Amino acid sequence: MINSGVLISAFHTSKCCLNSIRSSFNVIFLSSSLLVSGQALSTSDIETLPDQFKQSQIQQSQIEQSQIEQNDAKQSQSRLSQPPEFDLQLSNQVSKPDNVIQIISSRHQQQSILNTQLVTLDETISLPSSMVEMALAEPGLAVNGQPGLFQTLSIRGMARQRIQVFVEGMQITSERRAGIAASFIDPGLLSGIEITQGPASTYYGSGAIGGTLHLNLRRQSHPWLISGYDGDGHELMTALGAGGDNYSVGIAYRNRQNGRTADDQVKYDQFAQHNVYFTRQFNFEQFDIDWLLIQSEADNIGKDNLRYPSRITRYPHEEHWLSRLTLSQSSGWQAQIYFHDQQLITEDLRPEKRMNRVINQSLDSGLSVEKQWQWAEFNGQYGIDYFARRNVESVETEISLIDQQQTRFQSLIDGRADESAMFFMVNKSAFDWLWHVGLRANYLVQSAQLSEKITDNYTTYFFGAEKQIDKWNLRLNYGTGFRFASLSERLFDGSTGQGQNLGNPLLIPEKSRSLDVAVNYKYQQFNIDAIWFKTTVDDLIERVSIDDERRTFRNLTQGKVSGWQYQLDYELNDFWQIALSGQSIRGNNQLNLPLADIPPDRHRLSLAYHPQNWSLNLSYIYRLAKNEAGDGERPLSRANLLDMKFNYQISPLWQLQISAENLLDERYYHSADDLSTYAVGRHYGMAVKYYL
Repeated sequence: MINSGVLISAFHTSKCCLNSIRSSFNVIFLSSSLLVSGQALSTSDIETLPDQFKQSQIQQSQIEQSQIEQNDAKQSQSRLSQPPEFDLQLSNQVSKPDNVIQIISSRHQQQSILNTQLVTLDETISLPSSMVEMALAEPGLAVNGQPGLFQTLSIRGMARQRIQVFVEGMQITSERRAGIAASFIDPGLLSGIEITQGPASTYYGSGAIGGTLHLNLRRQSHPWLISGYDGDGHELMTALGAGGDNYSVGIAYRNRQNGRTADDQVKYDQFAQHNVYFTRQFNFEQFDIDWLLIQSEADNIGKDNLRYPSRITRYPHEEHWLSRLTLSQSSGWQAQIYFHDQQLITEDLRPEKRMNRVINQSLDSGLSVEKQWQWAEFNGQYGIDYFARRNVESVETEISLIDQQQTRFQSLIDGRADESAMFFMVNKSAFDWLWHVGLRANYLVQSAQLSEKITDNYTTYFFGAEKQIDKWNLRLNYGTGFRFASLSERLFDGSTGQGQNLGNPLLIPEKSRSLDVAVNYKYQQFNIDAIWFKTTVDDLIERVSIDDERRTFRNLTQGKVSGWQYQLDYELNDFWQIALSGQSIRGNNQLNLPLADIPPDRHRLSLAYHPQNWSLNLSYIYRLAKNEAGDGERPLSRANLLDMKFNYQISPLWQLQISAENLLDERYYHSADDLSTYAVGRHYGMAVKYYL
């Protein structure tokens, strides 16, 4: 058995180590940008809030500090996620002038059967503020929910808790109904995002019904710097780092004020954030060891929705600590263990009435052991996964702004979850086809201080076949998937940014069946991918209203989502490139009513011209209207979006980037969420990049 006390002690020692690294970087960081020239927090718009809000903050400071100290004092056990395969692979899908090594940390890469894309920072029009902005242009993906730092993505019409997110192989969790944003990692620190679309539960377990997102950090062996400004919200960012043969370190800081829509309305999307990470690789006897430590903090995060300013929701503080240790052998064995300590504070203000302050915190841990194997003409992998959540708590304080009376209660006390799994995959070439079969057995135990233990189990499988016919490649995937209900959906009782939620311990897992057929044709400088897909989800967990103030969760219906997507790339010559991509997705329940989270149809045309020392990229997006809206949504009108990016290589080491987005100043909504605000209007940005 693993000694959890020793592991937790090592984790907190790692936190102290990273604090020292961050302090050392501050001197360099202060001189590299105007970002940290005295503004630690983005507070200009907070000053405009009602005095009652500011008074309630002062009254709650001691409560917050007490909760933080209690969280640090608690102990936990280990939990598991997807184990990464740390083969160094340089992607051949995109050009990377930054010379960044891509560490592919996804288990399914050993099979190469799932639909996967790799997105890098150089492919975006401007420096993105979040993972969502970085990955948005890929066909099959769309923004979901309300805008701001915590906005999430949908993959093929699947969103919220039906998508899994990993950072360097560590599974990221969230009790937010909107899903996992992973916005605590600045895009400037990423080498890329690996996107998996389609049935992936056999590889990654509960929640991977729609696919997965894998965020990989820069592992660059030389000093580098990215610094930029965006006119939307006067956003400033700087990311810098260094490395060697066996280590890398990076730090980023970003600060933005409230932005404005095309009709000059305020968007309450301000925030200030910093990240730092350190990686170290070394050998011990027959083991290759990779150690990683990440720290992230954000303050004064605004929640941008139509309720503002009559009802103001913000997140005063968010903090994450992650540490991971991976051991591997040339024989094919690999093991990893990691921890993720997180806290999020939410404040929901109803001016002149009351303010609700909620502190959510948890300590997650993961463990995995897996082995690549080969026997005769068969090969594959097998292993075990273990994923645990400890100290999952939600403490709420309600303050009356009329008589200043305070009421405290815990919406979730000492929530726990233990998810374990065994998996087995096998590959075989036969009859000119590559065949792949996978099986995974999962078991879950959940509990809280005031509830009995809840158990669940589910077995999922995957089948894939691939055939190369001259210049054509045909791929067929079929898989089952599932999602266990979260601790919040089952055991939570309290307030959120959306209102009062009551958990339902009787929820059963969502179950899915997915099929996708993909065709690829490649000839000289021409490449096209076309994919058709269909997913059926039974026992969908939906939030329903009890009355005007309270909501709960129920297994309501069956949902069917189907559609197609395509990507066409053509190199006209050494200087010109053209790309065309798009998607069309439909989703209905068993009553033929529209499902929520289904994005509108979209087509994108990109044109790139790149002579010797400069390049120009133009992107035109035609988004069709969405006339059928699901629960909690509104119809969307069509939109025409034009973006531009200009790059100039100042010297072999320095690069200048100028960008312009929404050049047509289109007035449109990013997503169909009925509380979503209009997108930002025309805005410009500039960045400089340095790579030694």
